[in-house]
Amino acid sequence: MRISPPSNQLEQRTWSQGAGDSLTPMAEINVVPLVDVTLVLLIIFMVTTAFITAPAKPQGNREIDVTLPAATFSAAAAPAPNILVLGIDAKGQRYVDGQPVTADQMIERVKTAAAQNVNRRVRIDGDQDTHFQKVVELLEICQFVGLRNVGVHVRDQKQVQ
Repeated sequence: MRISPPSNQLEQRTWSQGAGDSLTPMAEINVVPLVDVTLVLLIIFMVTTAFITAPAKPQGNREIDVTLPAATFSAAAAPAPNILVLGIDAKGQRYVDGQPVTADQMIERVKTAAAQNVNRRVRIDGDQDTHFQKVVELLEICQFVGLRNVGVHVRDQKQVQ
């Protein structure tokens, strides 16, 4: 039995010349729709991942981009809702709640925080390459304005190794 050749152009593309003079159906996968679906799924995953991995940080409690010094014995502190974060990076730039400030602006902001609540917790984030004198200056500012609940932020030595 012989198969008759296709009558129109569309049917001709789905048939190929086999061995001899008989026509056999072509077994090809059209890759274009597969690539389209894959790209759409990739875009959907990229968009949803951006929302999942970037939670909004509280405005007054932003982290400072410093390499914290390691400590052998450190205790994990419970997150406080109203903590004042003072920081200094390796270049000597000062920060209050994640915002860069000058030395005079830092003193004024710490005075304002102490006037509102003298028992407010203060966390000092000092880069491991910062001179210790700069950290002592931050401690002195807190002591001068009356803030006594001051802690130094460190990383656990176990996480370093």
